[in-house]
Amino acid sequence: IAMVSGWISAKKGRQQTLFGDSGFALSDHADFPGLVKAVASTGAERIITMHGYAAQFASSLNEIGYRAEAAMQ
Repeated sequence: IAMVSGWISAKKGRQQTLFGDSGFALSDHADFPGLVKAVASTGAERIITMHGYAAQFASSLNEIGYRAEAAMQ
């Protein structure tokens, strides 16, 4: 399990890797194509989206063949 967030690059944000085995920094300002490209590059079998348009992004990922869901917020 890995967490991907712009906060990972901040010292305090590194603590958020407690939610997974590792963390990867990705700008919180990534656009939709950039986010999809990031998901594709991970080879992840399951994606859990958080914050912002989490439900919509998870739905879009499901439509293109990923197994995704929005985290409860």
